[in-house]
Amino acid sequence: MQDSRWLIPEHFSHRASGGVNIKDRNPTVSTKGDVTMKTVHKWLAIGLLLAALGWTGQAFAGGANGSTYVLTAFDGEFSLIGLNDQNRSFQAVYGSTTDFKQAVLDKFIPTDPCRTLAEDYNGYVQLNDTVGFTATLTGMAGSSCKARVILDRTSPVWKIRSFQPEP
Repeated sequence: MQDSRWLIPEHFSHRASGGVNIKDRNPTVSTKGDVTMKTVHKWLAIGLLLAALGWTGQAFAGGANGSTYVLTAFDGEFSLIGLNDQNRSFQAVYGSTTDFKQAVLDKFIPTDPCRTLAEDYNGYVQLNDTVGFTATLTGMAGSSCKARVILDRTSPVWKIRSFQPEP
C-alpha cells in the first residue's frame, strides 16, 4: 500500500468521503515539483538560446553525412567540441597523426567571417605555426564555423583523424 502523504500534498486534507479540501488558496509547490520545473525551465532556456542563435536544421545544411560539424568550443590546447546536423556532438583531440587539410576558400562567401579564419588556418597549417593555429581554432569555435571532421572512435579518448574547414 502506498504512503498517502506522497499522494496528497500537505496543504490538502482528506474528508471522510474521500474528497479533498483545500486549506490554503495559494498552496506552495512541493520540492519534487519545484525541481521538475527548474529542469523544464533550464531546457526551455537552452532551446530558446539555440533558436535565438539560429541553430536549426538549416544551419547544418550540407552535413547530412554526419562528418560536417559546427565547432562549438576549443580548449586552447588540443580538445575540440562540435555539433553536427543530426544534433550529435563530439569532443576529440588532435595530434601529430591528424591530417589538417587546406580549406577550399572558393566555396566560402567572400563576406563570411569564417572565410577569413579559414584563410588564416591555411597559412598556419602550411607554416606549422601551432600558436597561430590554436588561436585560429579558438576563433573558429567562437564564430561557430563549420569543419569536416573525421573521428577515430576506437579509443576512450576520441581522436581527430582529419580536419578541414568548410563554409
